[in-house]
Amino acid sequence: MKITILGSTGSIGTQTLDVVRWCGIDVVALAAGKNIDLLLEQIKEFKPKLVSCDASKLDDLKA
Repeated sequence: MKITILGSTGSIGTQTLDVVRWCGIDVVALAAGKNIDLLLEQIKEFKPKLVSCDASKLDDLKA
């Protein structure tokens, strides 16, 4: 099973990722707003093929 998480750094998104972790579901995409630090942690753990974030934080994500 594959999943995309919209709002991955928010309350519902992080809870969903807890379930994903437990069930071993493949995360193919993450979308987040401005919490780049948490998004980077999620990228390292879940290795999604696609990532989306607030455009004003794009440089932080590239670093």
